[in-house]
Amino acid sequence: MIIERIQGRLFCGFSLAALVLPIKVNWILGSALILILGVPHGAFDSIYFERLFRPSHRASWLLFVLLYLMTSALVVGFWVVAPFAALSIFLLISLWHFSADPAPGVDAITRLFYGGGIILLPLLRHSAEVTRIFTLLSGPDAAGAIVVVLHQIAPAWALFLAIAALLQVRRDLLAAAEITALGVLGIFAPPLVAFAVFFCAMHSARHLIRTVRWSGVPFDRSLLMSAALPMFILMPFLALGWYLLDGLSNETRAIRVLFIGLAALTVPHMALVERERERVRLIGNTIT
Repeated sequence: MIIERIQGRLFCGFSLAALVLPIKVNWILGSALILILGVPHGAFDSIYFERLFRPSHRASWLLFVLLYLMTSALVVGFWVVAPFAALSIFLLISLWHFSADPAPGVDAITRLFYGGGIILLPLLRHSAEVTRIFTLLSGPDAAGAIVVVLHQIAPAWALFLAIAALLQVRRDLLAAAEITALGVLGIFAPPLVAFAVFFCAMHSARHLIRTVRWSGVPFDRSLLMSAALPMFILMPFLALGWYLLDGLSNETRAIRVLFIGLAALTVPHMALVERERERVRLIGNTIT
């Protein structure tokens, strides 16, 4: 828990730095940060698979890899066929997934508003930029329809998140600070900057810390190697996506490969993580 609280303080610091330091994060740097520092946290899914299914043969691991890749491919195919539905579902499951980040003891309602903060709050000051990113992902019609709904919800969401942070002060000051940092980051930082800081410094870092704690696997070379292989497998698929989008601008290609790729990886990732949380909850422990 100590290292998790240190990480929480670092997230608050990075959030403040993103607001006050004259650092320009364009789509190249933002995408690189998310890819290099954020995406690898899902590479530890093999640890969850091993804990859940106790595979004893290479064939089991091969089946796991094939099912993981097939699920991701289906998500990409669904995005191509139904971009409005795909983006809407991705935002909803991201909200749910991010809601697990706060420390134990944070109530479910606060978690809900926290999870949606990084999605909705950028619309308060940067709705044009959010619309542009969503348009690159799903086309102008789908993006416009989604932004209209989110923009109407965003002010109330910000208010309830602020109230939740205030109520949390007496229970856990650091948890309240993390919620506040998320809110301020989401409202004032450019959307890509806000997401990069949140995804790398909070969500991915916290998931890594908790994975090491839950699994009992020491944070050493073997753990890093277990993440290196999935990332090595992932890279050719990212390169393929980049190649298939030939003819579009480099920014459009990067945003699509990054965020549609995230959506494709999030579905099997969540399937494993949420199943492990449920398993641990049923045996009377906590996995938050």
